[in-house]
Amino acid sequence: SVPNAQAGMGLPVVLDEEMLGIVGGKVRLLGEALGTRILMENSTIFSEVPEQEMTEPAFLNRLGAQTGCGVLLDLHNLYANTRNLGISARDYLEALDPGLVVEIHLAGGGGFAGVLYRLAFAADAGGGLGMGAGVGAAVSQSCSHYL
Repeated sequence: SVPNAQAGMGLPVVLDEEMLGIVGGKVRLLGEALGTRILMENSTIFSEVPEQEMTEPAFLNRLGAQTGCGVLLDLHNLYANTRNLGISARDYLEALDPGLVVEIHLAGGGGFAGVLYRLAFAADAGGGLGMGAGVGAAVSQSCSHYL
């Protein structure tokens, strides 16, 4: 038997005006109920949703502008998407409003049948991100305006 490697992992959503309204309403409601700013994390996407109206950075930018939410930027999720979808990490980061990024995660992950997914994350809640020698120069350069 083959284990369900994607159990518990979210499926991608259609990034369009309708979803922006749905998610935006929930983010506002949750933020008001909790009395705090909500952070939205970029996704790990296993397969592309065809004919999206907007990219994930555009969706997050608009969501932030409409609701005041911030972004939790997970670099492993972004890396997995470069492998799974063939997107450019640099283009993604350049399209995302750096003013929305409140927290950056460096994470680990795994793979199943050639698809990368996220296993766990490591948060930096202290406001600074210690980037060791193991972090590639391209990621460091791409993310320099976030740090």
